[in-house]
Amino acid sequence: LEEEIRAEYERARNNEGVKFTVFETKKEALNFIKGKASWWENNPKKAKEAYDGIEGGADGFNFEGEKIIVFENQFENERKGIVFHEIGHDVFWNIFGKNSKAFDEIAEQLLKTVQNSDSKLYKQWIANFPEINPDNKDTYNSQEVIMRFIELAGRDNFVLNEKRKGLAGFFGAMVQRQFPESFDFKGENDIVNFVVGLAKKISAGSLKKSYIVAAR
Repeated sequence: LEEEIRAEYERARNNEGVKFTVFETKKEALNFIKGKASWWENNPKKAKEAYDGIEGGADGFNFEGEKIIVFENQFENERKGIVFHEIGHDVFWNIFGKNSKAFDEIAEQLLKTVQNSDSKLYKQWIANFPEINPDNKDTYNSQEVIMRFIELAGRDNFVLNEKRKGLAGFFGAMVQRQFPESFDFKGENDIVNFVVGLAKKISAGSLKKSYIVAAR
């Protein structure tokens, strides 16, 4: 597993315009956070969240676009795809903006699609990550749904059940207005295929700046 995780990072480095820092140990990452004076001065709450998260075993974090990954924690958690998750945050923020309502619509569709495609996988998925369970109102985060889906869709063996994949026409005119004019999502297949395609590019290390610019 450790070799597979390291291989993910080697591929991820080939994505254009992507930068991230990898620490071998939790201690190294915590010392790094302690030394980021600007973080503690400008956003002490988020800096503390980052510190406490890593100390508590979080795989990594994204602080204002600075992506940090901790191998020690990721190995202990036996979790792959974290680097793709963190890159996904930056890509979606670049395309839609950080506080876009589009995140809510995309997340809702992805949840429905996974549930319709494979109910067993869906139950296991939301059980593993409480922040993507829509029933957990206090912790639910639509951006995290998208990033966890990118982790999932980036796997080589990821396949959706096409016959059960979704509800055609889920996206109506009101939903479409949440997206930039360059997006013409006519149904659930369009948005799901967009996110799956993006996940595959990130996972393969083939993401180009031109793809992000074209999507804006």
